[in-house]
Amino acid sequence: MAAAPDLTPQRILDAVGQLYPTRGYRGTSVSEIAKIVGITPAALYYHFPSKAEIFAAFLEESIRSFVADMEAQRSGESPPDDLYAVVHAHVLSQLKVIDRLSPLSTTTAMTQLVAELPLALEQRVRKVERGYLELLQAIIIQGNAEGTFDVDQVIPTVFALINLSEYVITWFRPDGLMSPEDVAHHHAGLALRMVGATKPPLRRKR
Repeated sequence: MAAAPDLTPQRILDAVGQLYPTRGYRGTSVSEIAKIVGITPAALYYHFPSKAEIFAAFLEESIRSFVADMEAQRSGESPPDDLYAVVHAHVLSQLKVIDRLSPLSTTTAMTQLVAELPLALEQRVRKVERGYLELLQAIIIQGNAEGTFDVDQVIPTVFALINLSEYVITWFRPDGLMSPEDVAHHHAGLALRMVGATKPPLRRKR
């Protein structure tokens, strides 16, 4: 009979997910992580050689999950539909997290956390981040090729789209005039105008 898989590494990453949103990298200690998991700090180091390695693994897992969620938004119907869906989902992911937990949970904060890691770990996580850049880049290139977009500089436009989606957290208020859905629809429309799409999709029913 095969031995049961060791779930401790995943439990360690889940513990980071509980602590990081309110404490950040510097405020989250290894001893606190170990306490949630129910092991000693020494046992924790059996699975990860350092606190930085734990956070790098946490970031890689979180970013891979985010990229997979964004990729799942693509229907393949048309580049405008795909871009609308991806930006809409990205904005909602930001606003739902900030409403439920903390700005430290957003992709913006996680991206900033990457810079706190040692260079080798930062480079490792950046490779995972590039998955989202490549997703948006592919949509824009396809739109240019089909004539539904008019983008001269693809890479700067990709970064502009990401900033458009991420920085809604700097001004959004849950008790404001716009709901998360309103903001997501508005920003998805802005994204389409940025790439020269002539007819943005209608608001989708959810």
